[in-house]
This record gives sequence, structure tokens and C-alpha cells, in this order.
Amino acid sequence: MDLKKIKLALTVELMNHPTSFQPVKFAKAAMRHFQVEAGSFRRWSVKDSRPLNEVLEQQTLELEYEHCILNLDLVKNRSSRIRSFQGFDLRLN
Repeated sequence: MDLKKIKLALTVELMNHPTSFQPVKFAKAAMRHFQVEAGSFRRWSVKDSRPLNEVLEQQTLELEYEHCILNLDLVKNRSSRIRSFQGFDLRLN
């Protein structure tokens, strides 16, 4: 699996994506381009969640695929429920 190729493509996709109510759905759609390398999607879970202030919360979501794990770092506005991408990490399973 060429992690550099996937990371570069995901960086472009995530930078060009506007604020999303459904970041997991968007990330899964972006990873479909790499289904051969990453394998099938298995599950996602909230890995970490902590408040930044009264309104904002930082979350790390983990998307597990057959051959890799994608961690999405998000900032969530609790009142509007809008989530913004802050970064990601992709590693082999």
C-alpha cells in the first residue's frame, strides 16, 4: 500500500471540503478511491473527545478498514453541531 499517495489525495480532498455535518460519510467517500489498497470499511468509533471551551469540542474519530486505520481530528461546535476537519492520520493495521 502506498501510504504517501493516499495521504496526499486525502489532504487535497479534506482541504477542499467545506464544513460538514457528516465528516465520517465524507471521509468514507474519499477512501472509496483507495478501496483496493485500504480494503473494505469495517467500523468507526469516537477515539477521543474533549472540550476546548463552552462551545467547541475536539474529537478524534477512528475509521477502521481491512488494511489501515484513518483517524480524523475534528472540532465540533456543540450548539450548531457543525464539525470542521483539523487533520488526519493514516496508518497500517
